[in-house]
Amino acid sequence: RILSESFSRNEIIGGRIISQHFVRLYDLLKEQGKINPNHIKHMRKFDTVIKSANQSFVHINDYDKIVRGKEDRKKFLKKNSDISNDMLDEIWFDLYINATLRWYWVIEISLITMLKDVQYGRKGVIEGKETLGKLKDVLTSLGVSKHIEWDLLDITFRNALAHGWYYRKTQRIVYFKNSQSKKGKGKLLNRSEFIQKCRNLHLYGLIIVAVVGAWKNIEDEGFSEPIRKKKRR
Repeated sequence: RILSESFSRNEIIGGRIISQHFVRLYDLLKEQGKINPNHIKHMRKFDTVIKSANQSFVHINDYDKIVRGKEDRKKFLKKNSDISNDMLDEIWFDLYINATLRWYWVIEISLITMLKDVQYGRKGVIEGKETLGKLKDVLTSLGVSKHIEWDLLDITFRNALAHGWYYRKTQRIVYFKNSQSKKGKGKLLNRSEFIQKCRNLHLYGLIIVAVVGAWKNIEDEGFSEPIRKKKRR
């Protein structure tokens, strides 16, 4: 239930395209000797966490049918009279935020595992405690940052969700760069934009996991690691 039920055909096609960019990044780092040689082995210990994080999005897909379907929503609210209309939306937003933050962590730990003990700059070494922002700086210094879809990762969005620098306004969410941002300086997303942003992150996270961990628990193996297998022949 990872690809066929969680993502649309267009999302999967788009995923195949951006996966080539990340595979290119991986190959360039490998050519430079900037890859943790034991990254696949080290990623194994996160299998359970990754599967759990993915399952959270699978559950959201089921919940979406209730929240976004008029008839299903009416039936649910009628059956659960202690839950109000606004409360249902609040739960829905919270589920998306929780699942998205879990996938930010998965992406972060995947990149750290790939780069563990790698040297960069004059004296820099990846120790395993780096933030996503720091990893962006490291990949930039190694000359491969352009192969990461930073617009999909959106560190500002991640920090806003993690630190509570956002608020919900009816069917929209407004998030800020930091706690000192003025009220009118926030980024506004309507519900559809918010959903797509979270789904894009989930899909990109699966791509990164597939490449870094050679993760074979994705249904469509042709999607999960197509290029790397071909290059090894």
